[in-house]
Amino acid sequence: AFFCGFFCLWYEVNPYYAVYIGGVCEFSSIFLAVAQTFQYYPPSYLVSATSSSLTSTLLAIESFCQGMFVLTFFLFRIVGWARMSYMFFSDTSYIIKHDLLRRLRPGSGWFLWYLVIISGLLGALQVYWIGGIFNKLLELSNA
Repeated sequence: AFFCGFFCLWYEVNPYYAVYIGGVCEFSSIFLAVAQTFQYYPPSYLVSATSSSLTSTLLAIESFCQGMFVLTFFLFRIVGWARMSYMFFSDTSYIIKHDLLRRLRPGSGWFLWYLVIISGLLGALQVYWIGGIFNKLLELSNA
């Protein structure tokens, strides 16, 4: 993400996409980090057995973060990524078709192609991950 963001700004090649690729789509990771913390430190481990209200509060926080991770992952990394990728590929097509890189940003052509490839690969990875998330949800609903 840093590499993409840095060179988007350095070459001024589609810099607005760097914000989405490097930041906005990572919003779901906040909820994932909190939810995964409870995997290593379960609420019952964090508080004494006599503090059932705190344990139930921590369990509620864990459930909330798990749900928000799934929701934000789907919204930002699937729906948002598809929307941004379409816009990115449209802009890239225009840039290539009108030979704008050679005229306006010489030496940056390699980076535009890097972004095209990485955007496609990361998009495929997002779809793979959402498949794993849905499988886990199905597993949990059948339990």
